Amino acid sequence: WSDEGSEGSEDESDGEEIPILVDCNGIPVIDSSDDMDVDDDDDDKDKASDKNEDDSPKMDDDDMLSGTLDMVVYQPCNAGSEVFNTYGDHGSAYLLHRYGFCDTDNDFDSVALDTSDIMQAISVAVSEKRAADVAVIIARSKRMLGPRHRAHQSEEDEDEEEDEEEEESDEEDESESEDEDTPPPAFSIDAPGHPDLNLTTMLVLSLAEESVFDQIFKSSSTFRHFFPIIRQFWTLFQAKLDSGASVSAAFRAANSNTVVKKHTIGMVCRVAHQLAEARLAQLGDNSILKNKPADPILRARWESAKQLRTNEASVLQMCIKRYKKAATKLLSP
Repeated sequence: WSDEGSEGSEDESDGEEIPILVDCNGIPVIDSSDDMDVDDDDDDKDKASDKNEDDSPKMDDDDMLSGTLDMVVYQPCNAGSEVFNTYGDHGSAYLLHRYGFCDTDNDFDSVALDTSDIMQAISVAVSEKRAADVAVIIARSKRMLGPRHRAHQSEEDEDEEEDEEEEESDEEDESESEDEDTPPPAFSIDAPGHPDLNLTTMLVLSLAEESVFDQIFKSSSTFRHFFPIIRQFWTLFQAKLDSGASVSAAFRAANSNTVVKKHTIGMVCRVAHQLAEARLAQLGDNSILKNKPADPILRARWESAKQLRTNEASVLQMCIKRYKKAATKLLSP
């Protein structure tokens, strides 16, 4: 922001608040050209105010900046230069709901899945008892399975590892601390067509052998140890697929420490593409949007809704194509 026009004002606090531009550390960016010599009268005023300083309420940094608008910059920025704001790295559904528009080719598109559909898929793949046990694990692990921003995924994973020791010591109190204020678990299919890491990790657990599942089900600390390891596997596996590696090569690279079995990952891929197929069916066709409104405002809303449906269908179709192929490859003898 430029502060032109502020010179000559007797009191900058009069009228509208003046926005403050801060750097990534929260330090205000100040134009050195604004430094002015202070005359003797001002010195006298300062001395007079100093005498009453002890009688004045102390103000911390937060109080001084209250009521201002902070624009945090992530690279050096001089006062008076142009800055750009962004809506953030969000999916089309979020952008449409929050800001009233969605764009094409959004790398952060995400299609939410209902937990009940996931439990149904586990019931079919394993058993109803296994699905019920998985539901218990999800309920007691809401904080770990809460909504995540993919732009900060690696940072959140590091925080989880740092907190692991503290969580183990508080294991008995964990169920009590996860109250209604904790966001519900979130599962999705994300662009460019991958089940999200929460989903893949829970599916690996759900489809594991009985002996392995029992250990994790009976011990929260074992689950907390298991969770980041499997997430790390899937992060690398998906990255290799995105880079063009074959399914077999991606699996070998991600499983260099032999943390999972090939058959289990094949089953996860199968359930993932089945969930994507079911979700695509829920979207239906575009018949509900076939009539383009004549009113300009309604037409803009219609176009955004149609674009959202197109974006979500594209993500699901890519997931189906990619993970059906992966399942066939990994489950073949």
